[in-house]
Amino acid sequence: MKNAAIKRFVNFHVAPPAAYALIRGIGATLSVTLTGHDPRHTPPGAAEPCIYVFWHGQLFLYPALFRGRSDFAILASPSADGEIIARTLRKFGFTVVRGSSYKNARTALREMVRQMEAGRHVVIIGDGSRGPYQKLQPGAVMLAKLTGRPVRAAATAFSRQWTLGSWDRLAIPKPFARAVVVSAEPVRVPADADDAALERIRADIEASLHDLTRRAEELARL
Repeated sequence: MKNAAIKRFVNFHVAPPAAYALIRGIGATLSVTLTGHDPRHTPPGAAEPCIYVFWHGQLFLYPALFRGRSDFAILASPSADGEIIARTLRKFGFTVVRGSSYKNARTALREMVRQMEAGRHVVIIGDGSRGPYQKLQPGAVMLAKLTGRPVRAAATAFSRQWTLGSWDRLAIPKPFARAVVVSAEPVRVPADADDAALERIRADIEASLHDLTRRAEELARL
């Protein structure tokens, strides 16, 4: 019981501010280049809401890059690790939706639809909270079908980084590294798309994410 209380205290009150400080601290030293779409130049409410998707292992940069954007609703797992991520993201000013493809999927999907109807962009981790590694889950494609909003795939790479041994191979840039973000053209999903069409679109976006990752890595090495 005591150990559970300590773990809860760490997850709720220690880990989120520590993660926030780490991301802000390293993020402030990075030289960042965005190739393609750059949401930083679009004020909240000035553009059509869209669905941003990227791999779990590439998530480190985005909170610092787009902090303060409450018009970004981000899906976070309802797990204990997801609680740390959710609390950290809220410190950066984002709206957080709890759910995953494994738990509360339908509830989370309905909430993301509501967020888009309210004019917010939605951010979905492509390979979910538990993987498989760099295997696109169907949530982003289904949300695009339900809302008529486009999916924008993006990838990030760093010139120098630490790579964790976690399932997602999380990349943490080293201070003063060069960061590159590459994004694809938006993809729309027809409202009448059947299961076969949805799978084709999902596979195409997954292939695009792999291609974007290779391009980002090449640019980061230049």
